[in-house]
Amino acid sequence: MPASSVQLLAPQARVLLFDPPTDRDEALRRCALAPEDLALARRHRRAHNRLGFAVQLALVRDLGRPLRPDEALPGTVVEAVADQLGVEPAVFELYARRDGTRREHAGEIAVLLELRAMRQADYRASIRAAAACAAGTDKGEPITRAVIDDLKERRITVPPPALVERLALAGRAWARRQSHRDLIRDLPDQARIGLEDLLTKRAEDGRTLHGWIGEVPEGPKLKNLAGVVARLQVLRRIGINDERRRTVHANRYGVLAREARILPARELLRFSPERRLATLAAFVIERQAALTDLAVEIFDKLVGTARRKADIRHEQNLLARAKALACVARDHATLGQKAHLYENVR
Repeated sequence: MPASSVQLLAPQARVLLFDPPTDRDEALRRCALAPEDLALARRHRRAHNRLGFAVQLALVRDLGRPLRPDEALPGTVVEAVADQLGVEPAVFELYARRDGTRREHAGEIAVLLELRAMRQADYRASIRAAAACAAGTDKGEPITRAVIDDLKERRITVPPPALVERLALAGRAWARRQSHRDLIRDLPDQARIGLEDLLTKRAEDGRTLHGWIGEVPEGPKLKNLAGVVARLQVLRRIGINDERRRTVHANRYGVLAREARILPARELLRFSPERRLATLAAFVIERQAALTDLAVEIFDKLVGTARRKADIRHEQNLLARAKALACVARDHATLGQKAHLYENVR
C-alpha cells in the first residue's frame, strides 16, 4: 500500500487514538481492568512482572496493541494500573528494562485473547470499515476510529499509526468515489452532455456557462429578474431534479455541494469524469434552488416597489384633487360673498 502525503488526522486526534492517556482521570477510566484481567496478572510471581503484564493488558484493551519497544509510558498509566494491583508504581522501571519479558508477555496476552498480527489480506476489510463510516463524514478521527474498532472486533493487533491512517484514507477515498457514482447513476446521456456543456460552452459575455450561472446580479431590477430566469432555463434543460441528492448520504452530499459552490470551471476540468459530473450535478441542484428563491425574492421586491410607487402616485393625485377642490370651494365662497353684497346694494 503506497504511503500517502495527505494527513488525515490532526496531531491532537492522533495522540488521542494511538497514545496512552497522560491525564490522571482519563488514565483511571481507560486503564480500568476487569477482575479476570487482574487475576491473570497476579499469576506472575514478581511485582514488576505482575505490573508489566497488567500494563500491557490495559494497553491492549484500550489501544488495541501491547507495549512498544523502548516506549516511555506516562506515569499516570503506570500509577492507574499499579493502584488496581496494589503494587508500587516504581517497580515498573525494572520491567521496562527487560525487553525479552515484554515480548514474552505480549505473546502470552495475544494467545489468551486470541489476537493475531495484521496481514495484507486484512487491508480490504479495514478499508471497507473506514468507507462505511466515511459515507456520512469526511472527518479523520471517526473514520480512523472505525478502522481501530474493526481491528479490535476481528481480534487483530492494531498496527502502527501510519498504516492505520493510510487505511482510513483509502476508505474515505472509496466512500467519496462511491458517492460520485451514486449521484450520477442512471443519468441520461443528454443530461451528462448538458453538465459538460456548463464547462465548455460560453455565455454571451464570454464566460463559461458555469461561471455565468454562478455569478448573478441580485438587485431588484427587471433586467436582473430576466437574467435569473434565463439561467434557470439553462439549468432546467439539463434535467436534474432535487430528488437526486437523496441517492447519497446527506453529509456526503453536503461535501459535494460545498465544492460545487466554490470551485471554478478550470478546477473542475482537472477532476476525474465521475467526480466532475457528480460535482456539476450538485452545482445544478444547488443553483436551481438558489436561483428559484432569488427569482421569487426579486419579483416580490419589484411588486413591492411598484405598489409603493402606485401608492405614492395615488397620494399625489389625492393631494392634487384636494388642492383643486379647495380652489373651487374658495371660488364658490367668493361668488357667494359677491352675490350677498349685490343683494344688499339692491
